[in-house]
Amino acid sequence: MNARGTLAIATVCLVAALAVPASCQVVVQEGTSTDTVDLFAKSTKPQKSTVLAMCASILLPGLGHQYLGDDAKALGYYSAEALFIFGAVFCSYYSGTISDNAKVYAWDHALAAGGPGANSQYWQNVGLYSDMAGYNQTAELVYRSEAKDYLSPNLNWRWDDLPGEPVHQNIYNGMIQQSMSWQVASSFFLGAMVLNRLVAFIDVRFASKQMETKSLSSLQFIPRYNPVGRASGLSLRAGF
Repeated sequence: MNARGTLAIATVCLVAALAVPASCQVVVQEGTSTDTVDLFAKSTKPQKSTVLAMCASILLPGLGHQYLGDDAKALGYYSAEALFIFGAVFCSYYSGTISDNAKVYAWDHALAAGGPGANSQYWQNVGLYSDMAGYNQTAELVYRSEAKDYLSPNLNWRWDDLPGEPVHQNIYNGMIQQSMSWQVASSFFLGAMVLNRLVAFIDVRFASKQMETKSLSSLQFIPRYNPVGRASGLSLRAGF
């Protein structure tokens, strides 16, 4: 056979091969699921950014999980965050309301007007001492100076209780203690919000890492030909 005959036969074979329809099948061995895909088609699934997911979790716990497509976990973090925010706001508001009521009570029964210089320590001293003179005397004995004294007229107070029966003073102290307890509860809710963000940050980082490391561990290309349908194909067997 001469060169021209060989070239003609090769050309006929090439044209025949191009005329036969080709397909590609991918069999994924994970459970019992199978699928058929086009190896040459570009993926339309957007890539997920780990950094963006972690930053979103710090901003709002659950947002990073929703970005990664885990709506169930996102709902859990959203619910916890809403609960913590409500708890912190409610406890802080209730603490301030009780504190304001305590100051009104101190004005009614001790003429404690407050004003300039009346800080939180002052309102605690109002509950600890029967009057301003008693506090100033104790402060001079303890601190050996008048730096801790209350000298302004607006800081004067004197409880109207009977000697030895500090009824109103004890009620005031109970209100102050209750206000402080609610404030501590508000602080716990704020701490829970910080912890919720930390847990969400770590969790979304772990989830992102799993998505990044999940890859094909084995690939096997198997050529196939169906003489009945005159169809050829290439099977790709992948194991995870």
